[in-house]
Amino acid sequence: MRRAAAVAIAVVVLMLAALPALAHATLVRTDPVDGSVLEQSPPSIRLEFDEPVMVTASSIRVYNASGARVDRGDADHAATSLEVTVTLPDLPPGAFATTWQVVSADGHPIRGALVFEIGHSGETIDEGLIDELVGEGRSRTVAAVGWMLRWATYLASLIAAGAVVFRHRLQPTALDRVAWLVRWSVVVGIIASLLQIPVFAAESTGLGWGAIGSIPALRDALSSSVAMAALVRVGALAALLIGLGRNLVFWSGLGVVGVVAAEMLTGHTRTTDPAFLVIIAAAVHVFGAAIWIGGLSAFAVVYPEERQSPPEAVRLVRGFSTLATWALVPLLAGGLALSSIQVGSRDALTSTTYGRTLLVKISLAAIVLGVALYNNRVVVPTLTGTRVREKVKDLWGRLGRTVRIELVGLVAVVGVTAMLVNIQPAISALGGPQSVVVPFGQNQLSVIVDPARAGTNEIHLYITTPGGLTPLITGEVTMELSMPAGDIGPIVRSPRLAGPAHFLHVGPELAVAGEWQILLRQRVSDFEEVTAVAGVTIGR
Repeated sequence: MRRAAAVAIAVVVLMLAALPALAHATLVRTDPVDGSVLEQSPPSIRLEFDEPVMVTASSIRVYNASGARVDRGDADHAATSLEVTVTLPDLPPGAFATTWQVVSADGHPIRGALVFEIGHSGETIDEGLIDELVGEGRSRTVAAVGWMLRWATYLASLIAAGAVVFRHRLQPTALDRVAWLVRWSVVVGIIASLLQIPVFAAESTGLGWGAIGSIPALRDALSSSVAMAALVRVGALAALLIGLGRNLVFWSGLGVVGVVAAEMLTGHTRTTDPAFLVIIAAAVHVFGAAIWIGGLSAFAVVYPEERQSPPEAVRLVRGFSTLATWALVPLLAGGLALSSIQVGSRDALTSTTYGRTLLVKISLAAIVLGVALYNNRVVVPTLTGTRVREKVKDLWGRLGRTVRIELVGLVAVVGVTAMLVNIQPAISALGGPQSVVVPFGQNQLSVIVDPARAGTNEIHLYITTPGGLTPLITGEVTMELSMPAGDIGPIVRSPRLAGPAHFLHVGPELAVAGEWQILLRQRVSDFEEVTAVAGVTIGR
């Protein structure tokens, strides 16, 4: 099993490392620009992102001030996978709201809105209506079902993989009980994995449960990273079942590695740099979790029968104690590395949803680890180092109770993990590249700040026409950086021309975390200038 697993691990790691490292996609340009006033109806709405996104027919929706939908409902990629567009009929003068929802490479939906006006109508869009439109199609029930399916999938897969390792490694006499546990875990894991695909369609398209009856929505969901991970997981679980039925080491090893690999194909692991380190850390973390959770589950089902034979029970307790101790090494090392990469700072740990949820997971895991250490340091040495007499028989009962407590705690930890994987990582929520699009005279200005953390940053300034063309920029261009809350600035800088209508400044001016304002000035003539202000959040 070791040789088969080692070969499979090497192949999977190399394949995963070759995948591009992406993140939550960021909107960088819109046509028309948010807040613009147009003389006539635009033929279409076009959105451009900094990374490829998955799009469905309902990814862009356009509404009038009354909340009636006015687009043609044919959203699709434009020239590249970075661009999404939807065509419009000839619209009358008035105010319009555009809501959008696409799926990033990590399988997580992202959404937003912009407004524009036609013909100086003076009509406005109520902010409450915009919030309602952005939330249209978002169902708490769908989100809750998605979370429960992830929970069931993770738990069943980890139990099946870990129980198979327990079976091959420790060879308990109650092999039929371990086989029963693996079979039921495989069945639950396969069903939950397959159900994740239609539920993902319901979450990602904005159609809610209606997406389940939509062939296009299901087809789009099948091309997502979530579906790819689900299908790999189904194949891995089937391999575990084959290896269990025929006691084939190769199929068992392939199944264990496949369970681990499936979790590398979607979520934050696929979209975080440095890719190779993250993949290694996540793989060993998931493998360690499988050994601990699956091994503990297998131990719990065979323990009542094994304790009837004290010598066999002592052998099993000693063997599982060693196995679990070794499992903790990759589990804790991988978890620590991933937490450090995904959080990045102490402030992010306490001020973001991801960080606070991670603290809950860590707290639960610490309690479980405390119970495990008690078993390892107190109960197990007594049982394995003393002949079983009446005076120590109560320890067998105590061990069974503490094992059940461990299992309940681990089930809760997996539940929090299923919630955590669908939350934006703290490091990107608090910092990371930011993009803002604002009107700039008759043109639009796109401001991109990278990495948007205190210290040296690249500030990219792109000027385009409402139609996405590059205008001829004449006259002096200056930039002012200020942080009103910290009474900093304005810091005046002259960005250099890095391309057609593309200006760049690299420097340490954004040295303090918080809300900053970037003011761009373009001198058009001796008596006229064009200005625009963009707000960005700088993380620590």
